[in-house]
Amino acid sequence: MKINWKQKLASRKLWVTVLSMIVGILGALGTDDNTIRLVSGVGLVLLPAIVYVFREGKIDEAALSKIDADAFLAAIQAYIANAPSQIAANIVAEENTLITETEDNAINNECTNDTLKN
Repeated sequence: MKINWKQKLASRKLWVTVLSMIVGILGALGTDDNTIRLVSGVGLVLLPAIVYVFREGKIDEAALSKIDADAFLAAIQAYIANAPSQIAANIVAEENTLITETEDNAINNECTNDTLKN
């Protein structure tokens, strides 16, 4: 059975264990507290962040490799080709809405004026 060293070395458990051993050895050797805090702080904060960034990069790379670039490009080109007619349709719909709103406002104003006169 072949050992997957890449996966083993990416294990957070491994690195926490190694860091714990280093901090323990430094403590046993009488190293000052500031150095021990520095080593443990860097190990517990930076190492997980670095591993996270690299793993997310691999996940993103795998996701991008599944995208069919030709189909994606064809979809964008089709959208751009239909965009002018869609924009025109949106403008007409918006104009119709504005006309209807203007007519409704005029009717409401006439009704209000008639009510006030009576």
